[in-house]
Amino acid sequence: MKKVIKMYLHSDKESNCDAYIEEFLNGDYDRDEEVPANFKYALGEVEFDVEVDTETGDTKILKVDGREVKE
Repeated sequence: MKKVIKMYLHSDKESNCDAYIEEFLNGDYDRDEEVPANFKYALGEVEFDVEVDTETGDTKILKVDGREVKE
């Protein structure tokens, strides 16, 4: 049987700042500089509608934040 459930992904501000520094500033970062606020809060909380096959455990993401995922 297949069932659709809601699941969530959460990323914290500190991890996002570290990712920004590494990827966009090549690790060269003055701690007084500001990471753009929109990036800091990226993936703060993301909602997924996930289809789960209750017999096999296989999953398929159907929606992300209410938007359908195209295959």
